[in-house]
Amino acid sequence: MRTEKSCLLILALVFFCTSCGGGGGGDEGGNAGAVNNNQALPLNGSNALPVSGLVVDAVAGGFSAGSLGNVVITSADLPRGSGSEFNILRTAQDAWDRLWALNIQRLLATADISLTQVPPSLVCSGGGTVSADWSDSDANGELSVGDNVTLSFNNCVEEGLIQNGELEVGILSLVGDPASDPAWTVLFRLNFNSLTASDTEGIVQVVGSLDVSVDTTASGVVVTEITTEVATGPDTTASSFLYFGEGNDFTELTLYSISFQENTDGSFVLSSQGTLESSFIGGTVTFETILDLTSTAFNLDNPSAGELLIVGAANSSILLRIRDSITVELDVDDEGDGFDAGDSTYTSSWDELSAASDAL
Repeated sequence: MRTEKSCLLILALVFFCTSCGGGGGGDEGGNAGAVNNNQALPLNGSNALPVSGLVVDAVAGGFSAGSLGNVVITSADLPRGSGSEFNILRTAQDAWDRLWALNIQRLLATADISLTQVPPSLVCSGGGTVSADWSDSDANGELSVGDNVTLSFNNCVEEGLIQNGELEVGILSLVGDPASDPAWTVLFRLNFNSLTASDTEGIVQVVGSLDVSVDTTASGVVVTEITTEVATGPDTTASSFLYFGEGNDFTELTLYSISFQENTDGSFVLSSQGTLESSFIGGTVTFETILDLTSTAFNLDNPSAGELLIVGAANSSILLRIRDSITVELDVDDEGDGFDAGDSTYTSSWDELSAASDAL
């Protein structure tokens, strides 16, 4: 579906976030507060395609900004069409995979090696390493609630993008043993501190905090949920944000959540909601999947069913209806009085939707 700025399905994204509390430290705020003017964007026929394309990327967790172009910056296995942007879901899964692999190295280390002096490390696919510094809350040598781990990227190259700096992962909840139990659940906080990703065109930054839940069932179904509404207690949350930018280009998400269910037959179910502000569209919109996005084949780029509602200034709105894996329809209510016979409907292919967003 996407070939340059971003892509719909679950490709590869890295974030550079700071802490919002719990599971690691950091400085919340950064550049995001300086650029967010929270001006609602009027929606109409002239901007329906590019706005919808950018929001579809956010729904699926994918972003790009500036001139980085076709890059992949995680080591996760990716579906067809990957290599063109950043994705939240794959970043979270990749962070957990790296953490698990490094913990195995830690447990296998010989007794005469001090982990504080020689931390375990993984070699990145294009060179460089990722090492780990553990804060083991109960000193049991295993991943458990309260543990905080700093992943340090040292010229880690993934698909031509160079990563340096630190990423903190804090374990908030763990039920079951991922190493031996068919069903297990983990909740962890991602705080990206002083992490940068660069290529010959520039350096990308993202600030914010995310809580990530991975629920693996005995049947093999995996549900990953990610949100900027981070936990502060058993029944309380605090609002964080996610800011992704390079130079003067940015996209910022607040009140954001995404749920992605991977089924054993290769199908998936995706839902998302949030508020998006971006320099690419010059304003702010809210969005929500009112019918889950679904597809029968995980290795295809485009969902084949679902509906997405986008709302801008004065209740102007766009209803994106997925007809199949090739075609979408956009109902545009530029007057904000509800969808009626006087409104316009546009038929577009996924490729046209992507091209309109890429042209921003």
